[in-house]
Amino acid sequence: MIKMIKKQFICLGILGTFCAVNSVAGDAVTVFTNGTVYTSNAQAPWASSVVVKGDKIVFVGNDSSALEVAGIDRDTQDIVPGFAFYQRDESGEPSGWITESAASLFVNKFVSITPAVEDQIVDFLTYLRNLGVTTLLDAGNFGLDDETYAALSRLDKAGRLPLRYHAAFTFFYRFKDLGVIASFTPYWHGNVGDHNVQAAIGDRAWSQMRAQPMIADDAVFTFSSDITTTHGWRDEAANPYHGMQIGHNRQPVEGGPDGRYARPRSERIRLDTLIDGYTINGAYQLGRSHELGSIEVGKQADLVVLNQNLFDVNRYDIHKTKPVAVIMDGELVHGEL
Repeated sequence: MIKMIKKQFICLGILGTFCAVNSVAGDAVTVFTNGTVYTSNAQAPWASSVVVKGDKIVFVGNDSSALEVAGIDRDTQDIVPGFAFYQRDESGEPSGWITESAASLFVNKFVSITPAVEDQIVDFLTYLRNLGVTTLLDAGNFGLDDETYAALSRLDKAGRLPLRYHAAFTFFYRFKDLGVIASFTPYWHGNVGDHNVQAAIGDRAWSQMRAQPMIADDAVFTFSSDITTTHGWRDEAANPYHGMQIGHNRQPVEGGPDGRYARPRSERIRLDTLIDGYTINGAYQLGRSHELGSIEVGKQADLVVLNQNLFDVNRYDIHKTKPVAVIMDGELVHGEL
């Protein structure tokens, strides 16, 4: 049995405008056509069709070829002629058209690092070591650097530091050399330094959340969310589309085009760079880029269908993006197509 559905969407690899054809017999085949598909695959970043068989992607390409992979050709009968049908060209061939803040909770506890807090630091670093971590690079402690590093120095001299601990603020160009993955939370890239931050960290208040040096150096970077409070959930700090807009503009969502910029403005991140950081690079960080993170033949059929094309909308409307459907392992688990 083949189920035909027609809707307009955008999917990202997740990104497309899709019509779906589901073949429910044996290993289920789902064909997504008429799409705007951003694949996160640098060799073929755009496609119009994706074919999923079972839980794997078996085809990424153009509409008519996708139908061929699904076994739909000129001899395939329409489900309901005139209603649920394959649009055909003059020769009868299917054309491809088918109807139908974590730190904010705890930072005050570190203003005075007591022996008890030092014990907690040792416990946490020991936990990381037991997971296989050998070296930790600390990019800063929001004005508490001196006290934090003094405590770490004491632990090191006492032989209590369970792993190598490095602190640096101009370490950007070592990330690629060392194979270190840089992870950012774009939601914070719109923070405009205020007088309290400047008092704590000086001129660095005007140069926070700098990703461009590592991006330009071709280091691996990922993007994610960082919240622990109910306030963060209400403000949609965990929403990746809010993060994308803020990282793209260096301005808070609520200010729109008139919002203040977080300096330096040169740190605005390209949209395709942001998407790669949320998709293929995130899969690389998990050691699973061979099976996840991009829309390619042989990879897991994990897709998110969106209500708008991120590459077409106004840069200040990115946050309005909503997932219309979520597909995992080839199965629709949320929304509808």
